[in-house]
This record gives sequence, C-alpha cells and structure tokens, in this order.
Amino acid sequence: MQQLQQIKRYVLPLVHDASEAARAEFPPQAAAPPSIAPPKSTAPAREVGHFWRIADRYYGDTALIGSMQAAGHKAEHAGFGAFTLALPGGRIDFTRAQDERLFEEQSGRLHTLDVQGDIDLPKVLADLEAAGFAASGGEWETMPTRYPPPREPILASVPAPPEPAFAAPAEPEPEDDAPAEDPPAPTITAEEGDLEFSIDPKELQGALNLIKRVSDLRDTGLSQVQIECRGHVHFRVGTPAQFFELRLQSTRCAAMGAATVEVKPLLDAPRTLGKQRLVVRKVAREPRLRLSAGGRQVDLATTAYTPVGLESEPAHVVSLPADVLADMLHRTTFSIGRSKSREHLMVLRLESDGAALRLVATDGHRMAVASTPATGARALDGLQIGVTAAERIETLVDQHLALTRPRGRSASRTIPPVHLLVTAASDTRAKMLIVRSELFTFAAAHVPIQFPRFQAVVPAAEKLGGLCVVQARELAEALASVARAKNNAVLEFGDALHVSNKPDDGEPALRFAIRDVFTSGPPRRVLVNPELLRPAIEAAAQGDRPFVALAYDGQAELGPLVVTRWLTDERPRDRREALATIHDEVRGLNLAIIMPMNG
Repeated sequence: MQQLQQIKRYVLPLVHDASEAARAEFPPQAAAPPSIAPPKSTAPAREVGHFWRIADRYYGDTALIGSMQAAGHKAEHAGFGAFTLALPGGRIDFTRAQDERLFEEQSGRLHTLDVQGDIDLPKVLADLEAAGFAASGGEWETMPTRYPPPREPILASVPAPPEPAFAAPAEPEPEDDAPAEDPPAPTITAEEGDLEFSIDPKELQGALNLIKRVSDLRDTGLSQVQIECRGHVHFRVGTPAQFFELRLQSTRCAAMGAATVEVKPLLDAPRTLGKQRLVVRKVAREPRLRLSAGGRQVDLATTAYTPVGLESEPAHVVSLPADVLADMLHRTTFSIGRSKSREHLMVLRLESDGAALRLVATDGHRMAVASTPATGARALDGLQIGVTAAERIETLVDQHLALTRPRGRSASRTIPPVHLLVTAASDTRAKMLIVRSELFTFAAAHVPIQFPRFQAVVPAAEKLGGLCVVQARELAEALASVARAKNNAVLEFGDALHVSNKPDDGEPALRFAIRDVFTSGPPRRVLVNPELLRPAIEAAAQGDRPFVALAYDGQAELGPLVVTRWLTDERPRDRREALATIHDEVRGLNLAIIMPMNG
C-alpha cells in the first residue's frame, strides 16, 4: 500500500505538467460564426440487415435486428448476444450462432432465427425485403466454413451421365390400318403464370444432369419436366410408378408459378445460351418458357402434362448415413435380374425384422444380400422396387454423397443422412418407397410380385471351411481377362489361388497366379461365369477396401461360392481370424452367392 501511494505522488504531477504544456502549445480556437445554411442531418443512414437460408434454417446478422425494429417490431435483449423480436402471433428469437464473419454482406454476428408461435418466417423476411428493410444473402446447402464463402453452386459439380443412361427415343412402330389417334392436346400456359427466376448456368447444367438420369424419352411422363417456383425452384419428373423432385436451394424466385416442358429441348438449351447467368421466365397466357442470357434466348413450348406427384406426405421410417445406403445398393443392384422371362426377379427387395434392414436381389444365377442395423425399419419389410428404379436411386444417392462430402474434406465430417419413407397404397397408386435427401426426393412404386425365399440359399456359416482373402483388384483383372476371351473361368483354391480360362478347341489358354492372397482349407476347383463373379468382387471392395473374402464348402463339389467384404486393410494373420471374420459376415447377411457350373 505504501508503494502504491508513493507511485501516485510521483506520477500525478507529471501528468498535470504534460496537460498544461499541451494547452499552451495548442490554444483553443475561437468559435466559428453562426452559419445561415440549414443544419445538416446528423442521423446515420440505417444499415440494411441481411438474412440467409442454410439447409432448412434461417440465419440473420446483427443489422437485421435494427432493420426489424425500423419496420415497427419491438426488440428485447435477452443477454449473451441473444434478442427477441415481438410480432403479431408470436416472436422470433435471435440466438447467437457465429461471431466470425462468414458472408460478404454480413454485419455483426450471425444469429439463428427461431420462431415461437404462429409466424410464417419466410413470409416475414420476404415482406421485409420487399419493403427495403432487409435483403437476402442467398441460400446455401451447408454452412460455409470460411470467409469468403465459395460462390460456385453445389450442383455445378454434377457430371453428365454416360449416354446409355438416357434412353434414346423409341423406334417408330410400323404403319398399319388402325384409325388415326386424336391429335395431341395443344400447349397450354401454367395454371399460375409469371414464373421467373435467375440461375447460374453451371447450376442449371448440374440440375439437368440429374434430371437426365431419371428421364426416359420413350415414356410420355418421364420425358417431360415441370419447373415450379414456390420460394425455391423445383424440377419434377413423375408418373404413377416413379416420381423425382429436385430442389435448388441457391436460387430464388422472382415470380411464383409453374410450367412443364419437354426434357430434350430443355437439355439442349444451355448449349445455345453460353456461360452467362440465365433468366428463366414464363409469362402468363403465353404458351412458352423463355430462357435468356445476355442477348441470346431460347423459347420452349409448354405442355399440358403435370407430373404425378405424391398424394400425401409420406411417413418417415428410418434415416441412414448416405455412405451406408450407397454401399448397400452397390452390393446388391448388380444381382437384380434383367431377363423379362423371369419378371419376379427384376426387383430389389427390402426386408426388416425391426432391428436391421436388408436389401436382397437375385437373377437366378447369383444372389446378393446387404444388411445394416436400422431400428424401426419394419415398415419397409416386403417392399420391392423395379430394377430401373433401384439403379436410379443408387445413382442419386451416389451424387448426394459426392456433393455433400466431396473428396478432400475431412473424413471425420458427419455423413449427411438419407431418409427412407413410405406412402400407403391408394385407388390410383401403389404403395411407394420414398428416398429423400436435402437435395432430392425420389419415389418408386412397390412391385407386388412373388420373390423367392433367399434364406434357403444361404449356406450355414459352419460349413464354409474353405477360405480365401484376396486382393480385389488383382482378382477382378484376372476375371476381366478371361471374360474378354469369352470363356468361363476356373478358380483353383489350394496353397495358392490360380485363375484360368476354359478354352474351346484352338483357343489360347490363360492362367493367372494371384500373388496377394491368403488361403486355408481343403482344395477346390470352381467353374464360374466371370461376368457373374467379377461384379460381386468389385461390389464387395467398394469404399476403397483392398481385399475381399471368398468361402466355400469343401465337402460339396457343386456348392455355392460365397463372396464377402474384408473390412481391414491387411490379410488375416491366421485361419482363426479369417474364419471368425468371414463367418460373421455370412451370419450378418452381408454376402454374395455365385452358383458354380458343371464341368
């Protein structure tokens, strides 16, 4: 205390002397004479607040609070950076979300906007924007992680599908003496005109690439696409057996409405319009949809067709990480039957006991089953979808996963879920399986057909004494070589694994010694069609798994060959490890079964 008093006695005189010296050097100036000019307003210009839609939530900056106050809404500080805004019917809570700047337009902190009571938040924000009190900063699929946020829309990275994925027009039928059909209905305007929105050409191309994957020029319903503006821009393609909806979250509607056009001319339009930002517009009472960019424009005739949408909101059953569902589809869709002579095999079947979900497929020569824990999935039990719908779901889930978790991001990032839902059958529509993500909704009708009992084909794990863990790529390449020779493949299990062909007279003999392999059990020679086995090997190795496992009953000469995943990056240390792992996969119903051939 005495030291503190001494410091004060020493410092205070120095401060006083410095102040006096400053006043002497800079004397006060005389007051300016009064001005006859009118006084200028000193009130600062009001700062416009901004809001953003990120996934399915709204966010606003600190300036938005002042904007809402200027619009007549009372604000109260709730502490810790939180505010409440009172509105008729309830309130909007501004909860502190981010102190860092994430958007170029952002002023102050970023807040989540949560509604309490009967308030239509999108309408409130739209009204604020229309009155000039606020402005939208755009819509984003996910929360940006850096400043400035990336500007390229999420759909810009969707690649074009291979041409066979988009069915060519059907060949014209030969003419006959049948009476001429009625002329097609004339093009009509949308029921609600004035459809208008602006879109990045890369995003439009990405959306069209997805639409191309679910369209079919041979089908009247699947060759037309509806474009609707209801806050978001929606693209829809649908028939009673299939429905697809794509929601663009980074575009905003300038005018609400809907119009349907043919898919093919819409796909061709971007080639004419170039790389400038496009405006898509449909004027009421005009039977055309206009796409324009700069000085270029394309007019597309509208049609009377409306895609057959979902009649009611489906019931949610279970949500799965996208990579889990994608892996299950990869491990089963290759085995779906394609022969119209066996239509009961042209489906992918879903089964559930309430604790796990299974996908099952068979073409009569092989079978594939993929399972995952899924509590509450019993409502999916017995659902069956056709081969085309299953392949489209597989493609869409792959695209969802690629867009929401592109390569290069941290592997620890949460995998975005995909939701499985169902709708009940109605007088006009069968029961439907709905696959929904933040990007798309796809619905496929249940196919009521008798599917074989697959459990009778699965061998008991205890009988599978012949074991082999092999480098997947090496085995797949050997099988591909045999397939190119159009021969069947011979797999010889023993101290090693050899793959050879069964040549016809005069054909060259091929033989491959598989080097990266672990084998254990009685020797066995298996004759198989390589075109049946190779997809099973590649599917079990999905997700960059380097090894796959093969197993067989050493006592059954024509017993099935079983293919399972091998979930580690190294071969087994011994037979005990191989036996335990492969048997777990078989008991857990994660396997493919290939029936051997005589010879």
